[in-house]
Amino acid sequence: MSELLKKHVSAFLKFAKTFEYGSIEDQDNIRLKIDHTMRVLGIAQRISASLDLTKTAREAACLAALYHDTGRFPQYARYKTYKDGKSENHALLGVRTIRQNGFLADVPETIRRLVYGAVSLHNKKDLPPLSPHLGTVCHIVRDSDKLDIMHVLLEHLDQERVSPVVVMGAAPHPEEYTKQLLSDVCNQRTGDYSLVHWTNDCRLLMASWAFSLNFPESYSILDEKDYLGQIFKGLPDDPECRNFKKMVTNYARSCL
Repeated sequence: MSELLKKHVSAFLKFAKTFEYGSIEDQDNIRLKIDHTMRVLGIAQRISASLDLTKTAREAACLAALYHDTGRFPQYARYKTYKDGKSENHALLGVRTIRQNGFLADVPETIRRLVYGAVSLHNKKDLPPLSPHLGTVCHIVRDSDKLDIMHVLLEHLDQERVSPVVVMGAAPHPEEYTKQLLSDVCNQRTGDYSLVHWTNDCRLLMASWAFSLNFPESYSILDEKDYLGQIFKGLPDDPECRNFKKMVTNYARSCL
């Protein structure tokens, strides 16, 4: 880790820890985002190392990964939720928070613009046309974020008591899932958060991300962690889900 990145990690942690107050549940939800951020940074470093990047792109990708969820902290403090639809867009709130705190005051303008762009776009369902540099930085952050969200959701879905904050308010049920969501992901469309009503929908949404990862290293991580295997274990064993499992598995293998 470069000295510049170490300095920013220290600044981020100092900021994030100021939100560790309130009930035990509130503190746990804040720590969840702190831990998520540090893992996303680690994944972004790994993906970046696998690519032939300029120093500017590598530094921007790592800083954008570090700051990608900065908006989650004031979001939770104000609204007690991580659901953007019930509060506000955490990516845009993140850019405002980064600016207000002057986190990027010490980095060159070229890097600063890439970081702002990647943070503001990291939660978009689909990306608009982007310049090559910004596109690469965005894809690194988005892949890293999705891979770690798989880790977080799978860990919580396996628990006896599922946190509604973590699973976006989805109701637990062993068999139920939203047919429209399954139809969308079977057509290789990225799942829509607004269609998540059951915990199995969380699994369908995660599995659909296998269609939108951007780098061989991302698929290597997906395979190493056996995230798809863990996701599929929780889905109903009906013909529609079996067909979906086969489709996603074959697609992911072809990208290794």
